[in-house]
Amino acid sequence: MKPKAVLAYCREKGIRAIDLRFVDLGGDWKHVTIPVGSLTENAFESGFGQDVTLRGVAGEWRQQVVLVPIAEAHFVDPMLEQPTLVILSGIVDSQSREESWLDSRAVAARSVQYLQSTGIADSVQARLFQPFSLQKTRAENFDDSVPASRLFLACNGHDEDFPFRCKLASLAAEAGIIIDRHYRSDQSTSEIVLGPSGLPDLCDDLMMIRYLIDQVSVEQGRRRIDSEAVTATQWMLMRSGESILSGGSQLGLSEIGWYAIGGIFEHAATLAAVALATPGRSCDTEYRWSRSLHPGDPNPLCNVIFGYQDPRHRALEVRSPTVDGNPYLQSAAVLMAMLDGIQNKCAVPHGLRGREEDAATSQPVQEETSVWTMQDLRSSLAEDCDFLMVGDVFSESLLHTLTRYLEP
Repeated sequence: MKPKAVLAYCREKGIRAIDLRFVDLGGDWKHVTIPVGSLTENAFESGFGQDVTLRGVAGEWRQQVVLVPIAEAHFVDPMLEQPTLVILSGIVDSQSREESWLDSRAVAARSVQYLQSTGIADSVQARLFQPFSLQKTRAENFDDSVPASRLFLACNGHDEDFPFRCKLASLAAEAGIIIDRHYRSDQSTSEIVLGPSGLPDLCDDLMMIRYLIDQVSVEQGRRRIDSEAVTATQWMLMRSGESILSGGSQLGLSEIGWYAIGGIFEHAATLAAVALATPGRSCDTEYRWSRSLHPGDPNPLCNVIFGYQDPRHRALEVRSPTVDGNPYLQSAAVLMAMLDGIQNKCAVPHGLRGREEDAATSQPVQEETSVWTMQDLRSSLAEDCDFLMVGDVFSESLLHTLTRYLEP
């Protein structure tokens, strides 16, 4: 949507206020609200000067930036009585007027631009799974002793958050977000699936969903609680409308698909480090993952997904060790790892390249569990970061800050 179309939309819908939002490096939304009359066509180029407080390694610091509205990235906020349009903003350095290294949304956009420059694929399609847990409302009637296998996709009284998710889906639709599906998960109370969509649009939708979850829970006198659940993203790399990850090799993958998995395995520790590099996170955390391609494994780093109607379209599911954090940086890092694997033909151990019928059995093809401390992840991010800086996708300043976030 062009700036003129955004302004026309505001007039048509009776928008009274504009909420400029951007994400900080830790994955939290920040915002500043302006009257709708302050949003002009020129403002989409000149932006709005603003002091911002950013979470740093040793506390917080203030910095002057320019917030530049992104015309195509906007939502109607269904939680506010006053008609308000949320517009996501890029971050520009106030002195150089160049894109700031603090702009993590721009990192995701550059990763897609780099993908296109390689000629490997021309677009990305991804689904994102966002689990969340809520404070229970009927603890006295909810039996926590029920096995997780019975709770997965449960109905009736075992899915107490079903009304909450239905309201969330309705509000998301008002905001312009389509929820692919939602259900009772086996690892947390609820799971929302977004997509398929491209980057960074999918991350935009996720940030709005997180906002709606928090707002609705507060409205109902509840709160979102921490859980040990992990999130996952299912990836397809497309060229001329066809998935380049699908083919006639094992598990219905192409050789390119296997090289992409090889890149994920090769840079697994760095991917975990990017996901966990958040200010204030405990440095006593250990991260475990299994070098497995089996969906029944409790800690697989990567899965091959068969659940598409078109059998030619295989997807690679990559798990993240946290449900919070910065989705733009996490997604960009995974895409860069896959591209590095494809370009350098990173091999996957032959024992993992099982047959399709092996994926339907209850036993993993092969399992190799790795355990990393935060210090391990910090070292990996410092030493294995070159693949992230290819195409100027990640900057040295950004990687240095993320590395510092992992310090004790």
